[in-house]
Amino acid sequence: MIRFFLSLAVLFGLSTVAAAQFAVGGVYVDAAGVVRQANRDAVVAPPPIPAENDDVSRSSPRRVVSLARLEASLGNGRSAGVQSALAGLSRIDEVHLLEDDVLLVGPAEGWRMQPNGLLVGVRSNEPVLLLEDLLVALRMAFDEGPRSSAFGCSIDPTAEGAARMAAVTRRIGPGVNAFQVAKAMEQAMGPQQVRVFGVAADSPFALGLVAADVELKRVAMGFDPTGVRAVPSYVDLVARTRVRGQTQNRFWFVAHYDEIRASPDRRAFVLGGPGIRLLGSPHVAVGGDAAGVAKPSSPAGRFAAAFNEHLDRLAAAHPEFASLRNQVALTVAAELAVQPHLAEVVAESDRGFWAPTLLLDATQLPVRTTRPPKFVPSTAGLARTRGGQPMIHVSGGVQVSPAAVVRGAKPGVVRGLEPPVRPDAATVWWWDAKSGQSRPKASSSAR
Repeated sequence: MIRFFLSLAVLFGLSTVAAAQFAVGGVYVDAAGVVRQANRDAVVAPPPIPAENDDVSRSSPRRVVSLARLEASLGNGRSAGVQSALAGLSRIDEVHLLEDDVLLVGPAEGWRMQPNGLLVGVRSNEPVLLLEDLLVALRMAFDEGPRSSAFGCSIDPTAEGAARMAAVTRRIGPGVNAFQVAKAMEQAMGPQQVRVFGVAADSPFALGLVAADVELKRVAMGFDPTGVRAVPSYVDLVARTRVRGQTQNRFWFVAHYDEIRASPDRRAFVLGGPGIRLLGSPHVAVGGDAAGVAKPSSPAGRFAAAFNEHLDRLAAAHPEFASLRNQVALTVAAELAVQPHLAEVVAESDRGFWAPTLLLDATQLPVRTTRPPKFVPSTAGLARTRGGQPMIHVSGGVQVSPAAVVRGAKPGVVRGLEPPVRPDAATVWWWDAKSGQSRPKASSSAR
């Protein structure tokens, strides 16, 4: 029999308060370092980025962005308008490495800014790729210091908070007021700790990772609807299963491509697959060694499987997931671009590829900074379950290793994929290419 019970779904609830701080992925960080949910009144949104002309607002299945020409346009002192939105690219399908350039190719469209500051396509409502994320990705890939094995974030309870919550759990008896216990649980757990690794914690890039992680937990615990009928929340799946004792699982995002096909000379690459994937385990420290971890519980496994199967629809309903996918794509593209420059990959005599200079210069092209995220409040939820009175707790995070993605992707070969023909005018840094290899339509004005 299904009976009402208190699910100790201690999660990262986001309260909304006023603060003068820009948002990333629908969240911002207040003066105390606490991640908060953004709305129209809570943050100072950046000024809208105009499309400037009808050409760049036109939907295109195959828009090309030249990194060398983009770098030149920024170096000429032009305002980073269309550049900030990378001409409306919403995905990277191809990466072409040339002797004097790197070309990114993918679908694109005009864009608009949501009240929370997120730039999305006017038709697809999908987030567009961002220049500041590209800068972070390139600087991570081309860093001359020790190459970080991974970047990401983790949101976890403190040891003290978990102990206090366990003590409160032991005191729960029959006939308790569920809402009062829920509040006691929130106070006992206290704020969750945010840890960012492999990337500057005060960067919008890092806050985008945290935003995706927070939204994942809200969806898993049923605080936000999945928006996809075929994907029930993790809490709903637990409620349908006979569970006794504590149910503790971690869900975290990793980069995942089904294959990265390369031309025989490895100068052209086609990215195939979702870009990100959700993993689950009873416990694994994000940022650590995940080898040998136990398999997730049955409800957790079903939730992760359904999430991955319907990722595209979930990303449409939750732009935080689509933004994370964009960030991963940019880091993988940057990793492909740096491969020819690594001594262990290509001999010195064989190096004949373009490398960025200005795009790597944090002094001349600084990335915005935000307050580093440190904490996320806890929120307790209520649910129904079959038998028992489990404590449901979900930790999570994001862990991405672009180098491992490039090394571990299923190999494939693509033949006959020539780089898109560049317009003659060197000042044109983006254009729409036809599906074939004929000369593309150039943008009508140099930017």
